[in-house]
Amino acid sequence: MLKWIHFLELLDSSSNSSSSSNLSSSSAEHLLDSLLPEGLQERQNNEGFAENIIPLYTDKEFSEHFKVPRKVLLDLSTEFSRTEYYPKKDTGFKRISAEKCFLIYVWYATHEAASFRDVADRFNIAISTLYNNNRKCWSLFE
Repeated sequence: MLKWIHFLELLDSSSNSSSSSNLSSSSAEHLLDSLLPEGLQERQNNEGFAENIIPLYTDKEFSEHFKVPRKVLLDLSTEFSRTEYYPKKDTGFKRISAEKCFLIYVWYATHEAASFRDVADRFNIAISTLYNNNRKCWSLFE
């Protein structure tokens, strides 16, 4: 409630100033800081988890985390890369490898307590990317 009162005060003070059409940059930053929860201002993520950490897992650790042997997941990701569900055209964004797509999908599917945000942060992707990734991987099994 106090954040909204502060927000209204900022709006009122900006409308009373001589340049009422624009908030100053410091006022805008202060306004953004007051409205966004602290967790959204700087999002933590695990850069390189799939690329740097997972390859270091022993086969036993891999199976404990993903509930399937590494070879099964690699075979599935290879099959996935050959389907129409794996994007092959250049979109201007960095493409996620088929292997990482399946690592993400299997991690989400085997960790029932993990939320979309948890998995997206772990693999350093957007929540919308996670949703689209899981939908495409699931299509392989239809």
